[in-house]
Amino acid sequence: MGEDFKSEQKLQISSNCLEAVHNILGQIESPWEARSIVEDCRLLLEHIPSVNLAHEPRENNRAADWVAKAHKAADLPPDWITHPPHSLMLILCSDVETLFSDVI
Repeated sequence: MGEDFKSEQKLQISSNCLEAVHNILGQIESPWEARSIVEDCRLLLEHIPSVNLAHEPRENNRAADWVAKAHKAADLPPDWITHPPHSLMLILCSDVETLFSDVI
């Protein structure tokens, strides 16, 4: 697969699908329909040791969930990153508040 990607930084890939994470990490047997895709994921992870795969419950990533749903509904404004819609801003503010309350 060519030269391995080398980096001192760690990258975490998170999925809200616990079954997918367990499949890719080899903790459970993959269904036959997904085996080739799961094997491709495993090979990629082997060649990029600075990447970690983890399960992240959907509730812990409400902003990404909001963006995905808005995009799917074709309701994501083109300037959503620089001017988040009010409902997304409420989620982001809540996440920041939760983050800092855990630190203090």
